[in-house]
Amino acid sequence: MSEERLGPVTVEQMEAGRDRRKVARRRMLADYDMPVVCLTLVSPGPVKWWSWTDRVFAVAQAELRKTFGDRGWMVRDWDEKRPATGPEAQISVNASPWEIKRVLLKIEDTHPLGRLWDMDVITTDGTVLDRAKIGIRPRRCLVCTKDADTCTRTDAHPDDELLKSVDRILARAEATTGALR
Repeated sequence: MSEERLGPVTVEQMEAGRDRRKVARRRMLADYDMPVVCLTLVSPGPVKWWSWTDRVFAVAQAELRKTFGDRGWMVRDWDEKRPATGPEAQISVNASPWEIKRVLLKIEDTHPLGRLWDMDVITTDGTVLDRAKIGIRPRRCLVCTKDADTCTRTDAHPDDELLKSVDRILARAEATTGALR
């Protein structure tokens, strides 16, 4: 399923992408004084654009729009970018950051494609609400049962093994829900 669309990116490009997202986040926080949701994809290894990238990102955005709408949360700004480092969106949402995070964690943990989505919530003071801050177990590795951050930091699994796990997630999502149509 994973067919490369664009070549690999460098560590420097990934760091520049993180810095660019931080600047966009600060701008939104200053402009609207509301929490910001940062949406990116989990894409192991140096290649960030695959045959599935656009569709998985579109499904994530649709899920966020539906979730925000269902709860009556006003979106003030939705800034979407598609750099070489992978698609990203910064979304300014008028709701409690703790409530947003609680709802987004449920989506990440229950949607068939949720494991491929990274949905961060940033409070109005710039604090990133992560799982540890709200007492939730860290995300599991794509391959094993260990903490994903630990496996990432230690390069515990080769990229091809991680990508096989991504392919299994994609196949399961398509088979059970048709989510990629």
